[in-house]
Amino acid sequence: METLLLFAVTAASVRAIGLPGYLNDPFDVSIVPPRLDCVDLFTNSAYEIHRSLFIQALNLMQGRDTSRFTSWTQLAGIHGEPYNQAWDYYELYPKNLGYCPHGSTKFPHWHRAYMGQIETHVKRAAMALANDYNDEKWMVASNYVRLCYWDWASDDSISNPMPYWFTDSTLSILTPSGYQTVHNPLSGFAPASGFIPSNPNYRSSRAQNWQSWMAIQSRDEVRLLFDPSVNSNWAAFATHTNDNAGDSNPNQYHSVEHIHDNVHGWLGNTMGVVSLAAFDPIFFFHHANVDRLLTLWELAMQGQPNSQIDSNTASSPLPPFRNEQNQDDPWLVRDLAGWQGTTKMFYTYPEIIQHKNDPAGLRAALMQKYSFKNPTVQFQPTSFSGRDSTPTDAGQPGAYAHFEVDKHCLGEAFYVKFFVNGHFATAGYVFAMNSVAGVTMAPLIIGGSAVLTHALMNASLLDKPEQWKKAVTVKVETFSGRDIPLSQIYSLKIKLQPAIHYHSAAEIFSRLPSSTSSWPSPIQLI
Repeated sequence: METLLLFAVTAASVRAIGLPGYLNDPFDVSIVPPRLDCVDLFTNSAYEIHRSLFIQALNLMQGRDTSRFTSWTQLAGIHGEPYNQAWDYYELYPKNLGYCPHGSTKFPHWHRAYMGQIETHVKRAAMALANDYNDEKWMVASNYVRLCYWDWASDDSISNPMPYWFTDSTLSILTPSGYQTVHNPLSGFAPASGFIPSNPNYRSSRAQNWQSWMAIQSRDEVRLLFDPSVNSNWAAFATHTNDNAGDSNPNQYHSVEHIHDNVHGWLGNTMGVVSLAAFDPIFFFHHANVDRLLTLWELAMQGQPNSQIDSNTASSPLPPFRNEQNQDDPWLVRDLAGWQGTTKMFYTYPEIIQHKNDPAGLRAALMQKYSFKNPTVQFQPTSFSGRDSTPTDAGQPGAYAHFEVDKHCLGEAFYVKFFVNGHFATAGYVFAMNSVAGVTMAPLIIGGSAVLTHALMNASLLDKPEQWKKAVTVKVETFSGRDIPLSQIYSLKIKLQPAIHYHSAAEIFSRLPSSTSSWPSPIQLI
């Protein structure tokens, strides 16, 4: 990828200031560095010291005693299990569930606060390590240590879906005394024995590595996040909850939460279980990217109709993240909202640095960055042969399966799988909580989508929507592997949605701030 050197190691004074909650660190207040793309952090030699401190800090946190709130085990446990265990003495409600609010318009900002909490302790650990080295270059570099983000929809992710820093058991890092081989803390994690009562000897695992077809379909979905014809509405962007069930408006099906859900489900195993997902370290780099998409959307859609957070969401608390140390009041969504909200936690993103004064330019740049690729290689896990589909300025046809379903109808997470002429094409993941004794999960209708563009193209059907209903079939499979007859899922409704998307910068700019896609009438499938 093209390298953008976003900061350099230079001498800087370090002084202490107060920052709300456990985001109270000694650092230079003038430094608001970007979270880097993990590709940059791990491949750019300019960041070698930052990379070393980052890896060492994660190893230090993962090795801490479980009794410490700052241990990786306890921080990961904030998201779900172990149930009935409050973090930092912050009362749980309901008492036998974790803190994370999925299916809510505060979903993006709760996870922003969560990533900020983790990042604070990573920074602190990096600073402690650098101070032990007593080397100014390392001490100054520690001010710039932040989480990196895993852009699972980028060109790099398509060509190298699961890079070595997520899979290798060891890594070679620079230290003041030379290079050393150390444990790779990104590859997996095993909580202390007994910490998770339901599985005392649990160790994180992935059912499969990220694959190119997952990246290309995620790319198609990410592109739609910045299309004003789909996602200029805050609630529709923020959560998969479908407030207008039965509506044909595409914004009901293309939320950032649903894209996030698919990444969890496609990786599977640990990442596919709400209550355990945070015990796989890749969770945090996934969510750093979700936060990046949130931040970019907050700037790109600035001034668009209905892009403001509603007052109820803005005043919603984000427990267990306190707004003042040793006090019970949590952060509120409005404390961290907006693209500048990240600067309160002293980080930003590369695209914000480049486009902070040009929301329309950012929007167009992102739709170009995540443009629909000409699939010269076969991205789909099917037996179809690949076909060329070169986008033109006149527009590129697309096809989606828009589905709505009661998220809690099966008492566990499940896949809505789609097939074209009998060949597996894609799946949407319903990231539901497993049933918990003593807790009744109320029905919650959510909207999601699955990209059918590539499978229909490969079957020579993309331009023949009148044949889609005959060619496309559906299967529901639970996370645990059970096939569920469609007749048992009364809430499931599916529409096949054709679309035309515009690609060139000239076309995008000429159509802003209105539609850069057109959406013909959908075809009812179920």
